[in-house]
Amino acid sequence: MSKPVRPKPSEKVLDYDDGDPYSCMAAGNQEERLQRAFQERVEQCFGKPNRELDFLSGKDPASAKTALYDIWDRERQNRNNRALGDWAAEQMARLGDTSLVKYDKSNRRQSLIREL
Repeated sequence: MSKPVRPKPSEKVLDYDDGDPYSCMAAGNQEERLQRAFQERVEQCFGKPNRELDFLSGKDPASAKTALYDIWDRERQNRNNRALGDWAAEQMARLGDTSLVKYDKSNRRQSLIREL
């Protein structure tokens, strides 16, 4: 199974082109800062009741899914502590996207077979 595609976040900063390349770059930088801040807020929901993540995903479902994907992608590389990555995949499934859970199940099964 191929790695799932990262969901596209919603755009919070209007990307405008007024002929000034710096205004476009500034808008892009602001967008990245907002996405990182949102991801931190989503990550703080780990180990807490689902209602906190439900509140964030209710405000911005696309960005919540992107944040969960990014957390999962980062944490799946950490083989010693997969709890946060597994949580992110489970939350994505709870929000209606089961691709991360299916990918993890498929790849873990394949890695176990290779170890035998």
